[in-house]
Amino acid sequence: MKKLLIDNDVHTLTQLLLVSDLKDSNLLISDNTLEQYKNNDIDLVIADFSHSHNKKLLDEITEYNPKQNVLIISNELDCKNKDGCVHCTANYNRRRLLKPIDIKEVYTFLENLDCTICKYEESQCFSYIKPYLDDILRSYQYYNFDKEKNLISKINTHNNTYVLQEQIKIHHLLEKYDIDHTLLDNMNIQIDN
Repeated sequence: MKKLLIDNDVHTLTQLLLVSDLKDSNLLISDNTLEQYKNNDIDLVIADFSHSHNKKLLDEITEYNPKQNVLIISNELDCKNKDGCVHCTANYNRRRLLKPIDIKEVYTFLENLDCTICKYEESQCFSYIKPYLDDILRSYQYYNFDKEKNLISKINTHNNTYVLQEQIKIHHLLEKYDIDHTLLDNMNIQIDN
């Protein structure tokens, strides 16, 4: 299986290359990647949406082959398609993983490429993110999410400046998606039911 990695993030690339199925992949990151894509029989495109160049390139690949298998890796929850995730799933073979990527998820995806469904398909284009908070909050270094208690808790650290920065980012994220929550005195965040 030939795979095309489109990523500018060294950390993500390193994680992806740890997956045994990707060790023999074609790593094509250049201005002529579309030409290289067209000249090779690529089974899977893995694209990082953190960079606008990669989004543009994926648009060009999709225009060339709408049914191309694509694994999108991103930091963002926002859906690029105005018609939402359901449209994308119905018309394209796209799946999404949020950073930081979980190697097990990538491996499972690669092993079951033809039958893997996008776990965010029902998210209504991320208009309702509460079911995905555990995935989303993995990207924060100083906080954990306890799904059973609906509690976003601070990891013990002496660097409260960074914790406060992350707390503010999480608070803004929860506000953006209208998730009721309470900021607690101990820098934890309680998600209201």
